Amino acid sequence: MAPRDYIVNGAKIWTTGAHNADKIFCLVRTSNEGKRQEGISFLLFDMNLPGITVEPILMFSGDHELNQVFFDDVRVPKVNRIGDENQGWTVAKYLLEFERGGIAYTPPVKAGLRRLVDISRSAAGGNGKTLADDADFRRQLAALEIGVMATNSPKSG
Repeated sequence: MAPRDYIVNGAKIWTTGAHNADKIFCLVRTSNEGKRQEGISFLLFDMNLPGITVEPILMFSGDHELNQVFFDDVRVPKVNRIGDENQGWTVAKYLLEFERGGIAYTPPVKAGLRRLVDISRSAAGGNGKTLADDADFRRQLAALEIGVMATNSPKSG
């Protein structure tokens, strides 16, 4: 009978925001057979499980964003595995495509946003005013700009 839980031991370093996180994903070794990439599983689990310790990594400036996370016999339910067992590297590569692709698509998105701003300054929105004069439109545009900025932020990854 296959085990219902994974027991995770080890550490994960340079983990941004772990001290504030309520979930964490880890690539864990679940087999030593075959290619090294084939023996990894992708787990997503709660940070409040027994055996998890978060230690801050302080920057020279005193800022604290990075952490080292230690796992000491952390019992992770098998249902928290993403994808098939020993195929976690495939899941991770798929996710990395989005991370890397987001940066590649940023310049055209920013250019499109600038074009939208320019159009809104000249396009009629009613009552002889432009779209840029409309408070609701400006709020929606600001939310869009914030989303684009957050997607391109070095701290978003």
